Amino acid sequence: MQVHKNDKDIEKIILKIKGMTCSNCELKIENSLNKLSGIESANVCLSDESAEINYDKNKISKEKITEIIEKLGYKAAGNDSSAGKKKYFPFFNLQL
Repeated sequence: MQVHKNDKDIEKIILKIKGMTCSNCELKIENSLNKLSGIESANVCLSDESAEINYDKNKISKEKITEIIEKLGYKAAGNDSSAGKKKYFPFFNLQL
């Protein structure tokens, strides 16, 4: 997880996301994040397994963002010490 300050209240976070298997997964996360109050922009990349998110730190927290991604069935790197060790298949709700 990397955090860069852009503005007084806007921060940029780059998260590694595990569990995406197709472009629909990418769109599901991106659309869900972009609908939230406090999210200025969210761009998710399946091939990099990452999300670049610009958000207003006064309206939403990094923790809330990762929580929302996890509620969608994916893992945000840095959120769980086992995130890189297990393979997760959200479509089948399996973790190997």
